[in-house]
Amino acid sequence: MATQKNVDNIILGAGDLYVNDILVGHLDGDVELECTKELLEIKPNGYKNPLKVFIISQESVIRAPVAEFKTSMLKYALGVTNTISESVYASVTTKTYASYTTTEGQSRGGNYSIPAGSYENMTFGGETQTDVYPIRLEVEKPNGEYFIVVFYKVANIGSLALTLSDDNHTITNLELKGLAIEDRDAGDRVGTFFHQVGSA
Repeated sequence: MATQKNVDNIILGAGDLYVNDILVGHLDGDVELECTKELLEIKPNGYKNPLKVFIISQESVIRAPVAEFKTSMLKYALGVTNTISESVYASVTTKTYASYTTTEGQSRGGNYSIPAGSYENMTFGGETQTDVYPIRLEVEKPNGEYFIVVFYKVANIGSLALTLSDDNHTITNLELKGLAIEDRDAGDRVGTFFHQVGSA
């Protein structure tokens, strides 16, 4: 018996990312879809070719650079969409950090203020698990037809790399891993492709 890994990579162009059927942002550059299978070959001693091949694991991952800076993209890059809060501040606002007590019994806290303006606000930190959600990636080809990838459920397995500069703020990559839905039929538990070959 022997095991081996097969990796198929599909490189797509820029596309739009939908989460729960809501457009959350644009992905740019090379969007990579990687499908990996780990195979188990049954080959008795003396046989030159395997008698059977079993798939013992499969992984499907989308890796994509983010083309625009949006709070919604920060959510999905962090993978904590259901555990953050959002609000809008319309003027200079002073916020107080949550107070806590140290092991020495001392109270700690603080405050900060932000310039006047409207903001999207997001809290993060201390999560114990990543959120899961369905996604759809739509890539328009030069001829106007679409290649569409649907994952029924994904989890973010990458880390957030946020670059802040004077003229540009960028999130370097999203890395989303497809998760299986066990009550779907075998062969249709992670996702599906749609390749448009003609107009309606």
